[in-house]
Amino acid sequence: MTDREKEIVKDLNHSLYTVEYLEEWINRNDNVFVNAPAALQAMSAKGYYEAVKRMAASEPPRMTGREAVARLFR
Repeated sequence: MTDREKEIVKDLNHSLYTVEYLEEWINRNDNVFVNAPAALQAMSAKGYYEAVKRMAASEPPRMTGREAVARLFR
């Protein structure tokens, strides 16, 4: 996860989908026939993470302090 994605997850403040939880579950590849509960957990984490990635991608790029000041005084 990128730093921005981690920041979004923290800002959303979901009781289950924390940064630690997502990092543990998004890379798992459990088989539903072998371990159904783990496979379902992994799929829900991957779906949540996909939404976080889309949120991060749709944001305008952040400016540094110097860029913000330069824009103010154009």
